[in-house]
Amino acid sequence: KLQAESPEDAQRYIADNQENIAKGAAAEKIKAALNKLSEAENKVRVSAMSGEQKKFALDNFKKVKTNLAHQYATFFQ
Repeated sequence: KLQAESPEDAQRYIADNQENIAKGAAAEKIKAALNKLSEAENKVRVSAMSGEQKKFALDNFKKVKTNLAHQYATFFQ
């Protein structure tokens, strides 16, 4: 809407808020990745895998989630 009403104001807004816009995009990507990991975890939990296989897979998911959370925290500092 701002672009249609005042292209110069829209460009200024984007320039002034570029960092926040980039952070928002990054947050959405991280959120999507975490959602996919949660879906995969749920599939493992209800699968016919052995308890040992499930534990191994879930532990790996936890490591990946921890890594993503660390990247997220580092990016937003």
